[in-house]
Amino acid sequence: LERCGIPMRDASFVVHHYGYLDDQRQQRKKEYYYELGKKKYDESGGAPHATVELAIQAAGVGRYDEAIMLWHKALEIDADSYLAWFNLGHAYLQKAQFAQGSTACHRAMDLRENYREAVVNAAICEVAQGNLSAARKLVADSLPQNPDYPILPLMEAILLVLQGEIETALRQFTVLQENRIEFKGFLHEVVVKLVQGGQLQAAQQLVKSAAAGGFCSSKTVEFLKRQSL
Repeated sequence: LERCGIPMRDASFVVHHYGYLDDQRQQRKKEYYYELGKKKYDESGGAPHATVELAIQAAGVGRYDEAIMLWHKALEIDADSYLAWFNLGHAYLQKAQFAQGSTACHRAMDLRENYREAVVNAAICEVAQGNLSAARKLVADSLPQNPDYPILPLMEAILLVLQGEIETALRQFTVLQENRIEFKGFLHEVVVKLVQGGQLQAAQQLVKSAAAGGFCSSKTVEFLKRQSL
């Protein structure tokens, strides 16, 4: 803002932004931008910037097959785009194609130093495939560089549970909760990925331990009950 000469002033009031609390409104907005992105892509003849924008928008509305196709197109233009590799890995993760997701995330990490978001996604891909040691190494190597990134200690706590270090994990969950880190939604997503990867016993172990400490939502407990029937 300073570089652009845009003035900034301190305000004596607080601004609350509630836009993201309305899920239906957000979904309509995403669909609108997706349709705009498709139009821009068609009109530009699949220009690189339009390809990237539409890939992001397609993933935003859950069209992951389309997003994967578009990210591959983007990589044909720039094979060293860490952004494309990262988002491709995320799309594969959402499609429960964990081996491909891990490969794409690692490529993103090779291209961008300390890519912590890619580390987390790669770790989830490994966990879903039962590769707990590989996931834990990814997290352990990244933690010292990112002491203030709460997803990493959260992921570490999840891995501690899955490797039987329950008490240590619960202490770590407690610290995160005391620091007002909301993580029940993330925990739910990891449980879903474990189930999709055929790691039902691991999912049960995680939910049982987290629920005992009050760290797991009823939504997650009910989801796992349905999978266990």
